[in-house]
Amino acid sequence: MAVFNQRLQQLHEMVHGLVSERAIVRLARFIQSAAGESNAEVSEQGACLRLQLSYYEIARSIGITYEECVRLFKQLQAVLSYSRGGKITILDWAGLDAIAHGTVELDAIGAKQADKISANKISANKTSANKTSALNN
Repeated sequence: MAVFNQRLQQLHEMVHGLVSERAIVRLARFIQSAAGESNAEVSEQGACLRLQLSYYEIARSIGITYEECVRLFKQLQAVLSYSRGGKITILDWAGLDAIAHGTVELDAIGAKQADKISANKISANKTSANKTSALNN
């Protein structure tokens, strides 16, 4: 009976999530869940899911269309990387977690990533300028 109640609670939460949660939140939670189940492999680029999932499989799992799934992954490029064959890499765990909890809008994640890129470019330019001035002296 306890197993039945637990399963019923899980189904209730799933239906509630499909009805009330935004698609981007459902996608973020799905990726987090898949990463936990597949023991994501951590590398320099980020955490790579061992499980390969197609856009179609993901879309069906979270109740959206294939096209919307592709669109959401493009919006999440600062947080996730999707490669051919269903290889998913989590680039920013904190950003993904914030989206999954609905505490941050996607624009904020994109702006944060843009700031990082700008800071890296400025740092690279300063290093290059320092090397050039050292060579000229």
